[in-house]
Amino acid sequence: AVAANIIIAVVLSLVMANYDYVGAEGAWLMNLAACGVGISFAAITALIVQFSESTHTCNIVAGIAIGVSFVLRALGDGFAPYATVGEKVDSLWPSWLSPLGWGLQAYPFSRHNWWVLGIFVVFSLFCVALSYAIIKRRDLGAALISEKQGRERASKLLLSPLGLAWRLQKNTLFVWVVIMICFGVLYGIMVDQFKELIFNSDFWMQYMGLSGGQTNVFAAFNGTMTGLMMACCLVPFVVQILQKLRTEETSNFL
Repeated sequence: AVAANIIIAVVLSLVMANYDYVGAEGAWLMNLAACGVGISFAAITALIVQFSESTHTCNIVAGIAIGVSFVLRALGDGFAPYATVGEKVDSLWPSWLSPLGWGLQAYPFSRHNWWVLGIFVVFSLFCVALSYAIIKRRDLGAALISEKQGRERASKLLLSPLGLAWRLQKNTLFVWVVIMICFGVLYGIMVDQFKELIFNSDFWMQYMGLSGGQTNVFAAFNGTMTGLMMACCLVPFVVQILQKLRTEETSNFL
């Protein structure tokens, strides 16, 4: 994961640096910040897998970690004070608790905060060091939290394909329902912020007049956000379902 993030960051930086309107410094800082975000979540995953023997459980917890990180960043930036379009926004403290928030604090095309990359390095090294410390204390092939033993006799619900599907996917479904609810709350916050931004901007008010009024602008915004929410929630959910089925088959449970 570390090598993949670094290679992608270098390739994209070399390509983007050739465009004058991007600039070499902005291109390298933006992609290295994105690389830092990816490596940070890889380090978090390395720590998570020490606590459970189940890959399915680890996938769910890792997904929750990404969701919490997104929520913290959205809260820190969504409630940040601003006055006019183009003004530099200083994020609130929740953004500083999220790797996604750290990446945005680099401001690759304005403030050029290279020091932010140091946060990724320190955080990743801390997670990796903690993971190695846990490995030395746990049994080989085991985890810190032992798996709960199943019931001696299976429920009759497992005799049907629907019951088996529910038994395998109910935890994943519950987690993603909670995530979608959180996304819905954040979406409502972003809509209010978007309206406030438009009404305080002469540029956007003039643009709405030229494009047919507020309705078209808000409809486009709502459509875009709905599509993003569907993609961010449904695609990982389907991937986790398929991974779970593959794990059950390769483990000879199905």
